[in-house]
Amino acid sequence: MKRKAVTFLAFFSLLIAVFAGAAVYGTRAVLNPSDGQYISDIATAEIGVELWENGKKAETLYSSLTEIDPGKSYEDTIAVKNTTENEEYVRVVVRKYWNTEGEKDTSLSPSLIVLSPESSSWFENPNERTAERSVYYLRNSLKGEELSAALFTSISIDKEIAKNYSTSTSSDGKVITVTYTYDNDNAEFVVEMEAQSLQVPEGQKAVTSVWGVTNIAADNGVLSLK
Repeated sequence: MKRKAVTFLAFFSLLIAVFAGAAVYGTRAVLNPSDGQYISDIATAEIGVELWENGKKAETLYSSLTEIDPGKSYEDTIAVKNTTENEEYVRVVVRKYWNTEGEKDTSLSPSLIVLSPESSSWFENPNERTAERSVYYLRNSLKGEELSAALFTSISIDKEIAKNYSTSTSSDGKVITVTYTYDNDNAEFVVEMEAQSLQVPEGQKAVTSVWGVTNIAADNGVLSLK
């Protein structure tokens, strides 16, 4: 008896979209000599610090990546440049979350968005960490016009996001097709970063009063956890 050949095909692919509006911010606090109070320099043309991505000023983050394959790491370098002539303490506030069909999706964990920090030059303050937010401090102050060491060197999406899916099967008698549809197929990840700086002479008082942290020590151009 002649056997009938049957071809089996399986289709499964989950590509995570990059939110095109991933935000970049820069702020700098300066001392108002008249009253001894610190004010934000965000309204001036000279912000003080800029986020740089892959060797140039970042307008948006991860714009070169339109889709990401979960489980795959993508090289992407984030650093900070001091655009003033002053020596500055620097930190970067990072926020991560998800959008689905244009709305914020809290059912997906921000921890699935994986940024790889460079720990020798930067450190995270655990006291400021939330599910969405992390705050990283540059250990050594940044000289005028200096570009920092990389804060992050790559980005990836944890393959755990692809664990939930449904399947459907169809056949025309010759070809059996199985299609895998992932629950998170319409997900977009969002990363926001804000670089902030303080002049080094303003020291510990500014770190405490402006940044509102009491477990960070500022000593002679060096930041550290107390």
